[in-house]
Amino acid sequence: MLFPHLKSATVRITPVRTGDGPRAYDLLLHAGVGAPPTLDAFLAQFGRGGKAQFIAETADGDPVAFVSLRDRDTAARRVHLDLHLDVAHAGTGAGAEIAMLGVNYAFAMWDLKKVCYEATSAEFDALGLTGEQAKLFCEEALLRDHVYQQGRFWDLHVHSVDRDTWERTGITLSSFPEQEKR
Repeated sequence: MLFPHLKSATVRITPVRTGDGPRAYDLLLHAGVGAPPTLDAFLAQFGRGGKAQFIAETADGDPVAFVSLRDRDTAARRVHLDLHLDVAHAGTGAGAEIAMLGVNYAFAMWDLKKVCYEATSAEFDALGLTGEQAKLFCEEALLRDHVYQQGRFWDLHVHSVDRDTWERTGITLSSFPEQEKR
């Protein structure tokens, strides 16, 4: 049985509270999200639609990402992971740990077949996944020139992590505290 870890050796994810909207919005702005809604529009929708939403922080308490598990489909047994990483932490490995926590949390909490993650190649590379970690994320589709942000069109890559692969190898590639691995 999987355990819904909320921290690794380097980062922790904390469920959002009602007052976290401005912090989450600030993280969207620092993640370079193409055209986020206005703050008022974001706050009006904050906390709705996501099955689980988190603020990710370093061990020192620095906010580094806004994470959401959304659009859970109980028939298809899947959920979508959104991870908006502050560009200042791109390539540091913090994004990889946050992604691992998000995927593990989803599988631990729900009877899912897979967790989907959609990103441009720049966003995926920014996570800083190592070779074996990156192999967990199977590319299922490529939508060419699908996203317009930062003044240009980007390809959108649709990745997924399936439960069997996660249970076989994913948990061992994470840096969850040893006493919490079960």
